[in-house]
Amino acid sequence: MQLFKGETVTVVRRSKTYVDGYPETREDAETVENVLVHPGATSDLGEGTRTNGSFVGYTLCFPKTYERSLRGASVIIDGRGYEVIGDPRPCLDNCPTPWNRNVEVSACEG
Repeated sequence: MQLFKGETVTVVRRSKTYVDGYPETREDAETVENVLVHPGATSDLGEGTRTNGSFVGYTLCFPKTYERSLRGASVIIDGRGYEVIGDPRPCLDNCPTPWNRNVEVSACEG
């Protein structure tokens, strides 16, 4: 019996291609189900950095069934895009739950 049920998020990857010698950016999106979404702290950025800005972050727990790299990807949660921080790797030992990869994401507003 599974006690927790995650949300459905969209992972977006951007890649550069060339068509007739001109660069084009291509976006590939995939839906990932059963991702645990934990809101992070919201903190104000300094006035010199960004006026009225705020740093918004989440920690996402991806299911063991998801095996693709998340480096350079963004994740859409409830219609809002967040950038993946770093290159999250799955935990390979001592992971008794259905989730094995913590992924930190952030967005800067303002």
